[in-house]
Amino acid sequence: MPKRTKKGFTLIELLVVIAIIAILIALLLPAVQQAREAARRSQCKNNLKQIGLAMMNYHDVHRAFSPGVTVAAGSDAITAPTASPAKLPFGTSNFLGWTYHILPFFDQAPLFKKYNSKVDFRDNTAPNLNGTLSSTILSAARCPSDSGPDQDTGGGVEDMGTANYVANYGVGMPDDNVNPRSVQGIYGANTRTRIRDVKDGMSNVILAAERRNPSICQGWAVGGGPANAVGALGGCTFWAAANGAVGTSAQFEPANGQTPVPTAAGDQALYQILGTTHSGVTGTLPLVGSFTPNVAWATGGVLGTIKPNKTFENGFTMSGDYQNATTVGFSSWHTGGLQAVLGDGTVRFLSENIDSTIYENLSRKSDGKTLGEF
Repeated sequence: MPKRTKKGFTLIELLVVIAIIAILIALLLPAVQQAREAARRSQCKNNLKQIGLAMMNYHDVHRAFSPGVTVAAGSDAITAPTASPAKLPFGTSNFLGWTYHILPFFDQAPLFKKYNSKVDFRDNTAPNLNGTLSSTILSAARCPSDSGPDQDTGGGVEDMGTANYVANYGVGMPDDNVNPRSVQGIYGANTRTRIRDVKDGMSNVILAAERRNPSICQGWAVGGGPANAVGALGGCTFWAAANGAVGTSAQFEPANGQTPVPTAAGDQALYQILGTTHSGVTGTLPLVGSFTPNVAWATGGVLGTIKPNKTFENGFTMSGDYQNATTVGFSSWHTGGLQAVLGDGTVRFLSENIDSTIYENLSRKSDGKTLGEF
């Protein structure tokens, strides 16, 4: 009688198969992750493309680009929403930003029409719904690569919808007490930039670019600070308005154990919707989390180019809520750089290693400089 044999795998064969499968997964997983990031980056690029087109369509209708933000005249007027603001071409000092103005031009006309532009962006006094509308999560304003919060839910007056795109202020820290004509970029407080004002040509200037959000919306800080820190840092970017009157100037909330920062709130509010390529001052370290400096503190401002994805110079390690802190410059979570839409509608990827002079010239509308390769 023939001997019956049992069919099956030996333990060694099974282990070999499992090892092969594990190796294949290890090889394929990075490729899958890269493919997903490529898709997210493509969607982010498309968002910028639509924003650029909306900006140009606004110009076609109004014969000028929208203001970066609408504020009353005077130093840091954005901190006094209850004061009687000066009348402006776009209504009262409502603090509404550039994204609000272009809403009708990228399929958000219903949202635009619900706003009352004659009152503050936070106003929820019936029949106004501005505060509620400003908390809307606008997918067209969010980059899929950014895992930061969709809303600022830190306990302030309202929950603002966050964004990942800021308009180009040019060089220097955004300021609400600057003559609109002196703004070197396209957007600023009460600006009405026209294409004819862009002497360098629309293909040589940034309209808007990316800005990444930190892991939590805590606030902005600016002023004196470590000698090798460049730019302001901290809070989230919003699409609806410059949110400068929540809590204190930097939006720190004492109820959460945070310390208010006694600096100009109006300017810090502009940081939330406008981006720059050159700081002009050092940025303070946050009052939340911890830091490890190895240099002395500075007593004055330090001029510096805020390169793409710039956070801090060597010598600082961030932890706590601000471990992913950003600056008032342009930034993203894409590896190696960020995306920006230029005045001709093209979306370009700007490397972290871009020449500083070229980068700054890209943000100026009429510097007369010839751009090199970038």
